[in-house]
Amino acid sequence: MSLYAPYLVTPTGWNHFLDTLHGRGQELEGFGIRQSARFSDDNLQHLVSHNPNLLNLQLAQIGRLSDASLALIHPLKNLTTLDISRAGFPEGTVLTDDAVVALIEQVGENLVELVLDENSLLTDRVLVEAVKVHCPRLRRLSLDGLHLLQSTGVEDLFTGWVNTGLTHLNLKRCLQVEDDALDKVVEHSGHSLRVLDLHSVDELGDDALKRLANGAPRLEWLDLSFVRAADDSVVKELLDKADGLRLLFVHGANRVTDRCPHKVSSRAVAGRPRWCAGLDS
Repeated sequence: MSLYAPYLVTPTGWNHFLDTLHGRGQELEGFGIRQSARFSDDNLQHLVSHNPNLLNLQLAQIGRLSDASLALIHPLKNLTTLDISRAGFPEGTVLTDDAVVALIEQVGENLVELVLDENSLLTDRVLVEAVKVHCPRLRRLSLDGLHLLQSTGVEDLFTGWVNTGLTHLNLKRCLQVEDDALDKVVEHSGHSLRVLDLHSVDELGDDALKRLANGAPRLEWLDLSFVRAADDSVVKELLDKADGLRLLFVHGANRVTDRCPHKVSSRAVAGRPRWCAGLDS
C-alpha cells in the first residue's frame, strides 16, 4: 500500500488498520507513506512486528521520524527498497550519521534502492561506512540535497565498491562533488548507469562531463541543469557518444547557446534556447 499525505489518519487509526490486517493473517509486502505528522514510533513498531518480511518501505517526510525510530526498522532484513527522505521536524534536520549507519548495517544486504534525500545532517560516513560496506546489491541511490557530502566521500564510495553497478544515481544539489568523483562514478557504474541527476552540481568541469559521455553508453536520462560547465561542446559530445541518451536537461546552463547542436529523432534536450523549444516535447 502507498499513501500520499494521509494527514487525517491518527496514531490510533494506524494501529487499528495494522492490527486488523495481522488478525486476518494478512502480511504487507510494501508500505509507503509520504507527508504525515501523525505516524508515530508506536505505529512503526506495529508495522514491523506484524510484517517482518516487508520488502518495500517508504517513510518520507514523516514528522515524528527520528534516530530512535530507525532502530525499530532493524529487524526488517528482507528490505529491497528503503526511503527515509526529509525526516523529522523541521523537515530534514533530525537524522544523524550514527543512526543511519546503524540502520544500513542491519538492512543493507538486500537493498536494491536507497533514498536518503534532504536529510541535511548526513555526511560522507553514510556512504563510506554504510553503503559501501553493507549494500552489495544496490542499483538505485538517491542523495538529493545532502549538502555536507564531500567530493572525496563520493569518490571513496565508488572506489573498490563490491557492487555490480548502479542504474540510477541522484546527486542533485550535492554541491561539493567534483570531477574526480564523477570519474569514479563512471569507472564503477558507467557500464550500467541509465539515469543520472547532476542538477546544480556546479563544481564539475567540461572535461569530466565529456568523459561521462564516453563512459556511460547506456545512459538514457541526464540532468545538467545549473551546471556552468555544460556548454554546446558538452551537449554535442553527449549526443554523439551516449547513444542511448533520450532526455537531457540543461535548464539554467547559461553556456548552452542557440548554436547548441541537436538531434531530433527520439531525443530531446530540455532547456535549450527558445529557437529550438519546439523540439523539446
